[in-house]
Amino acid sequence: MSTRTNLTGKLGSWSAEHPWRAIGIWLLLIVVAVFAGKAVGTSKLSMSAGGNGQSGQASAVVNHAFPQHATEQVLLQSKNLTTSSPAFASAVADVVKRAVTNVRSPYAPGAVGQISHNGHSALVQFDVKGDMDNSAKRVAPVLTAVADAGRDHPGISIHEAGMASLQKAFNDTLMKDFKKAETLSVPITLIVLLFVFGALVAALLPLALSLTAVFGAMGLLAFASHLNPVDQTAGSVLLLVGMAVGVDYSLFYVKREREERAKGADRKAAVRAAAATSGHSVLVSGITVMIAMAGMFLAGDKVFAGIAWGTI
Repeated sequence: MSTRTNLTGKLGSWSAEHPWRAIGIWLLLIVVAVFAGKAVGTSKLSMSAGGNGQSGQASAVVNHAFPQHATEQVLLQSKNLTTSSPAFASAVADVVKRAVTNVRSPYAPGAVGQISHNGHSALVQFDVKGDMDNSAKRVAPVLTAVADAGRDHPGISIHEAGMASLQKAFNDTLMKDFKKAETLSVPITLIVLLFVFGALVAALLPLALSLTAVFGAMGLLAFASHLNPVDQTAGSVLLLVGMAVGVDYSLFYVKREREERAKGADRKAAVRAAAATSGHSVLVSGITVMIAMAGMFLAGDKVFAGIAWGTI
């Protein structure tokens, strides 16, 4: 087969003859995608819109008509003290004072189920200010205040939990893992590639292509998010899949090019051959993966749809 007969062969031939133009066009596309993505912004999937099927539709209708607030609960427990003890009551009052929105004290008239049968545990309930979707961003001061109350009353265990605090913990853990992946994946990948190729330039090429592709894909994901809002898992999947597939596909090119050079081909001929063969395989494989991931849209789950967009 001629190295110029298929699409990838023709693109490889042009790139081999105009290398700086090819690199410049690629970098320009990445820069445009990144800045355009920032300009349009990413549409985030709200907690109230994450439901599925008829129940998800009903939940969305209810939340639209009657905006919900994130409810938090503070559990106070003591092995030695009971809720009738002045020290326990003082701790409850301290928590009630620190929680400012729609607070339900276990001592309030009509409070049901907020004090345990043995009297050693009590619940303080309250709402986080603002709508539920942004509650995770607003709960931090309350968490700090409740933690301070726990230190001020050492004989009583005081812990907070609820939709907002759990979402904040999830977001913080996800971002921590995301940053850890960013910090570790690049140097580890570079070390492995250096071991494989034994040359710095050959090792850097797959890594550079993967990273630039990930940045460009993040910009494109912002556009896709306006068709289907995405949550943070989409970005994490994009990074992991982008680095893995990007390096893997780049290796096809680099390995084939080095094989052609070893056979005596010059630089341009080696690039053309690699593009026409390995490049064709990459193109078909990439399209196949995109079609396969598109099957996640059939699940009807917006989280899965976001993962599909990130992967595609």
